[in-house]
Amino acid sequence: MVWILLGVFLFIAIVMLIVYKYDDSLFSKATSHSIFDVLSNSRIHTLYKLTEELKATKEKYDILFDVQLQPNEKPVDVLIMHASGIYVVHVEQKKGWIAGREQDIEWSQLLHKERKETFPNPIHQAQRSVYTLREVLPTVDAEVYKTIVVFTNECSFQKIGLHSDDVDVLKTNDLKSWITHLHQQEKVLSPENIQAAYDALKDRKTTEHLAMETT
Repeated sequence: MVWILLGVFLFIAIVMLIVYKYDDSLFSKATSHSIFDVLSNSRIHTLYKLTEELKATKEKYDILFDVQLQPNEKPVDVLIMHASGIYVVHVEQKKGWIAGREQDIEWSQLLHKERKETFPNPIHQAQRSVYTLREVLPTVDAEVYKTIVVFTNECSFQKIGLHSDDVDVLKTNDLKSWITHLHQQEKVLSPENIQAAYDALKDRKTTEHLAMETT
């Protein structure tokens, strides 16, 4: 009986430690998401994993969640301002087999029992945000912007066709290697450039999410 009680207390202590660590994290402070949201929602888990992987960087970066660039447009899921560029990140929560090319208007999603559905090309959605950003930040060169689409892990890629160097499509599990590759890219923004972009965009966040600024 004593061992059972000790096991229960140990389990509770571990859970409390995990919750405390999460509540003290940058992601928790920058969003309204609870640890339950992170564990139960694959899209939010992807945002959290992206943030955690970025923490390993030794370079200056800033990040914004759910940025409302225009009143009638869908908010940008994530904006990352890094020495290698400004990354517009679009998160897709899909299941089944995903297929599509960069130039296609729609992509396909093959589900159970050969059921096939289509959805708007997520690259085009993210690129529309890039065009708006170029108007908001007119002094930033067009070559600085990168389009990133991240699919949650419930899906698999059947065939994804890309032809642009500034576009990437990956899954949540690929974020660590993607960020490692990020650090190897040519530096096109100074810390002052990053700060200026952050200052220009931080007030465009939605009321639910805050900005995250690193030092």
